[in-house]
Amino acid sequence: MKGMNNIDKSVRWGDYYRMGEFNVMEKGVKLGSRVRIHHHIVLEEGVLIGSDCELLPFVHIQAGTIIGNSAKLGSGYRSGGNKEIIGHHFEASCKSTTSPGTQIGNNVFLGPHAVILHKNFNGEHKPCTIGNDVQIGAGAIIMPGITIGEGAVIGANALILRDVDPGETVIGIVKPLQIIRGKYTDPVIIHAEDELIPETVEEDDSWTPTEEVTPES
Repeated sequence: MKGMNNIDKSVRWGDYYRMGEFNVMEKGVKLGSRVRIHHHIVLEEGVLIGSDCELLPFVHIQAGTIIGNSAKLGSGYRSGGNKEIIGHHFEASCKSTTSPGTQIGNNVFLGPHAVILHKNFNGEHKPCTIGNDVQIGAGAIIMPGITIGEGAVIGANALILRDVDPGETVIGIVKPLQIIRGKYTDPVIIHAEDELIPETVEEDDSWTPTEEVTPES
């Protein structure tokens, strides 16, 4: 281990790990083999991380989070903890966030600045469930209590206000979302914003000047 790290004596490692400086690992943290820890990373109490994972700088994993094998956590990623379970081959891009109690399957991609929420406006705790092979684009927001089915694709900057079916691709920031393609159906586009766009104003050619104005010489 290098330099200035604060590692609790109860932390357990697998074989062949690498670690930078200025990291904090609290009581009960367990890491698998071949884990690469960069600098300025916090692993709170009871965090479990599988083998062949890489944690880039400024990652913060909150207490009770479980992460499977072969995860890559981008710079500034923050987990929610509180029995949050994340499957194998999870990729979280820079400054993305998951929330307490979230259940995430295998082979899930979380784009930059994407956020998975867990509390509604009444303060009720409603964790989300994300199926296997889901892709969530940059800046997308998943509202509390949402279930996203296996193989779904969430477009960049989408605001997810309802459950997303398996294999569905969705974009948009209003409800209902635009359905681009369902897994078992032909392509179909439903423009949810149609009612928000005014009808095209036709050009009026009936008006003509009453007199021609000539500049004075």
